[in-house]
Amino acid sequence: MGISASSIDLLVAVSGLIEVQDVVSAMRAADASQAKRGLLGLNPCIEPRQVVHPEPRYEPRPVIHPEPRYEPRPVYHPEPRIEPRDLACGCGEPPPQIVVKKADTEQPLEAPWKSVPWKTPLPPAPKVKLAPPHPDIGHK
Repeated sequence: MGISASSIDLLVAVSGLIEVQDVVSAMRAADASQAKRGLLGLNPCIEPRQVVHPEPRYEPRPVIHPEPRYEPRPVYHPEPRIEPRDLACGCGEPPPQIVVKKADTEQPLEAPWKSVPWKTPLPPAPKVKLAPPHPDIGHK
């Protein structure tokens, strides 16, 4: 007696269906045990989900009005202070006075807008130094 191909296909399909039913029943048992413990909260299979529609709230924007603060400028007192003191030479004579004399000039300089440019002589032309040209040979 031989087993036909159609009967083998039927046995494979039945075993697959039994496996799927076992997995689904295990999932339902796990969900039911979690719902009893309160870990999942509402069970969507048993209790419908509550929908909350909050009322719109329009709150004013926060406004800050700070008080103006005028603080004094920082003052630094460097240490040590050096005060002016008398000469320590012990001679008792005042230091010699420095006298500044004006330089003797024969002619004061003339203002630049008073001189006419075409009456002044031209400076000599600058000499341009020419470098000898390099040879066209790239290597020697």
